[in-house]
Amino acid sequence: MEKSNMAATFGKRIIRISIFTSRKNKPRSIFLRNFLKFIPWEIAHVGVHWMVYYSARGTSPPLWVWITLLGPQLIVFSYLVSVVVYRGESSLYDQLAHTYVKRRDPETKE
Repeated sequence: MEKSNMAATFGKRIIRISIFTSRKNKPRSIFLRNFLKFIPWEIAHVGVHWMVYYSARGTSPPLWVWITLLGPQLIVFSYLVSVVVYRGESSLYDQLAHTYVKRRDPETKE
């Protein structure tokens, strides 16, 4: 939905914000933005599944399992800090994907 003309999901449309890119290849930038935004959650899911596996076996999980649980938290924390640093107009994943958030003007529909 962020690749559409509205450049926003339903939630973003309700609060009148959109995602824009400074690159010519909009689909790639939007994909990268969403990939970077969701990858910590996916890595954490891997860690949780392996933690359940090792717990079911009654063995202590190896260090890499702990890293898959703690690493995503550090990434998300850096995302939150970056939102504060960029005053809500951007984030670390926006910077990496060359995208930005902009409030739409309801009269011009931009």
